Amino acid sequence: MFFKTAVLSSEQHILQEDFHALTKTIVCKVCCDKVVAAVFLPCGHLVCCLDRATAMRRCPLFAELIKGTVKTYFA
Repeated sequence: MFFKTAVLSSEQHILQEDFHALTKTIVCKVCCDKVVAAVFLPCGHLVCCLDRATAMRRCPLFAELIKGTVKTYFA
């Protein structure tokens, strides 16, 4: 019984780490609150929510001039 509990605890820990990594990936890098939803053109970075993307003139990752944005959806 102990072995089964230890394996389950290890699997839960791995799943929690994966969940936190995924959450960090989809959260806006500017406000750290909303889900990323705008791709910057031409660089293609997906780092901001729609609210912050409209105010950006340069990509926050590489400071490249933003020529347009595309609204994105997670399915």
